[in-house]
Amino acid sequence: MTSDTDSTGGRVDAYAEWIITLAVLGIMSTAFLAARSWPPDAAMFPMVLSGLAIGLLILKLVFMVMAALVPPPATTEETPAADEADGGGDLDEPPPGAFATANGRAWGEALLCLVIFFTVLSLFGIVVTLVVFGIGYLKIVGHRSLIFGVIYVGVLMGAVHLLFVQLLSLPLPEGILFP
Repeated sequence: MTSDTDSTGGRVDAYAEWIITLAVLGIMSTAFLAARSWPPDAAMFPMVLSGLAIGLLILKLVFMVMAALVPPPATTEETPAADEADGGGDLDEPPPGAFATANGRAWGEALLCLVIFFTVLSLFGIVVTLVVFGIGYLKIVGHRSLIFGVIYVGVLMGAVHLLFVQLLSLPLPEGILFP
C-alpha cells in the first residue's frame, strides 16, 4: 500500500462517514416526523425503528466528534529487527475502507443494482422482487446453489409476511403491473 493511498483513503473515508451519518440521520428524522401523522397502529413500527436509529446515529456522532477532538497517539519508530520479530507487517494499521478501494465499476454496478431493484419493486411488488433478487443475488454474487436460494427466499418471504401482514397488519407493497 502506498503512502498516497493511506492519506487519501483515510481522508475519503472520514468525509464519507460524516456525510453518510448526517444524511441517514436526516432521513430517519424525516421518517419519524412523517410517521407522527399516521394512525397509531400504522405509525408504531416506523416510529420505533426510526427513533432507535436516530438515537444510535446521535451516539455515533458523539463518538465521531470525540475522535476528531482527541489527537491520535504518538507513534514510535521501530527498528527493522523489531519489525521482523512481529511478522514484518504493521498490525495496528487498519485496512483501507470501501470508499478508498472500490473502483468506478464497482460503484456503478452497486448503483445499477439499486436502480433495478427499485424498478422491479415498483413494477412487480415485493413478492416478485424478493424472489428474483434473493435467488439472483445468492446465485451470482454469493455463488450458492439454486436449492439454497429457493430455501433462503422461502424463509425470507415467510419472515416478511409474518412481520408485516400478521404482526403489524400492514399490506405488502404491490407493483403497478403485478398487483
